[in-house]
Amino acid sequence: MARILTNSVLNMLVYDMRPISMVEGEGFKEMIHTFNPDYVLPSRTHFTKLMEGKYETILNHVKDTLKSANGKIALTADAWATEAYLGITCHYLSDDWVFKKYCLTTMPLEERHTGANIAGWIEEPLEKVGLPPSKIVGIVHDNARNIVLAANILHDRHGWLSVRCAGHTLQLVVNHALKQTQISNALGAARALVEHFKKSELASTKLKLKQKQMGTPDHRLIQDVSTRWNSTYYMINSKVKGT
Repeated sequence: MARILTNSVLNMLVYDMRPISMVEGEGFKEMIHTFNPDYVLPSRTHFTKLMEGKYETILNHVKDTLKSANGKIALTADAWATEAYLGITCHYLSDDWVFKKYCLTTMPLEERHTGANIAGWIEEPLEKVGLPPSKIVGIVHDNARNIVLAANILHDRHGWLSVRCAGHTLQLVVNHALKQTQISNALGAARALVEHFKKSELASTKLKLKQKQMGTPDHRLIQDVSTRWNSTYYMINSKVKGT
């Protein structure tokens, strides 16, 4: 029973992505004791060792699964410049046409984000899971210049197709259209209006009071995000319809 409970705690830490230090919290210990007073919660060090073992088990499972996968496998790569991380995911269809995917890595980037460096970083997790480059059909990426250069390098090196993300391409197209003077001025006014009510508690309170007096629903103002064109649509649409 103790082993089952320990594995349950370990799985919770993994699935919910909680820090291992959580097992040292007094509230967590008290909760576990309430559930089972006879169970002695292992130390943080013990859970760290179990976590390392689970990592090796899952890594070996991924290796075996990808090794047995028939057909080609596609990759996606995305980098976060502000936080300096690179995520690599592989995708493929199983023999029974079930879509499968595995996150191969989310690695911190400590060197310059050049195309050559990114190409090498993309190849690293493939070697780790024993996935030969010849099994990769292509890589999906955004339109950042260094990522595009990396994809071109990998195309020359392994013959991978370079596929630019349709969502990101659409975002660039919409952004270009929104830069037209009349549209840009209208969006600026809309954002300023939203920001005013977001920053002023007094204005926000008066807005809610006015909505109540007019018998209209208590709607929230929507602020758009520059990297999500649909959020700009929702912001404008809510003002046009009064919702």
